[in-house]
Amino acid sequence: MDAKQKYTEEEFEIDEYFLEQMRNYRNGAAVKVASVIDHMYGADTTYGYIENKTGVVNDDKNNPVFFKIDYFRDEDGPIVLMDTYEISSDEYLDSINLNQNIT
Repeated sequence: MDAKQKYTEEEFEIDEYFLEQMRNYRNGAAVKVASVIDHMYGADTTYGYIENKTGVVNDDKNNPVFFKIDYFRDEDGPIVLMDTYEISSDEYLDSINLNQNIT
């Protein structure tokens, strides 16, 4: 991916594209999505594969926003957040059955 690294913390690395996608969330949902992402702290290595996790937040108008995060993590490296986007409630419920939701 040709995106530039924008932000690095010990546990997370966030590229420019991810930040652009976060701007697509409306009505205060982006801040709440970021808060849920903190629960990914300590995620296992993905051994070079891109994985995804899902979540749900309520925006400032109390509407549910279902989302997916694409990420990877190399052994002993930070979690690299690559993409985020809204998904349907059905996709979110399927992800719970597959244990892919952020808890």
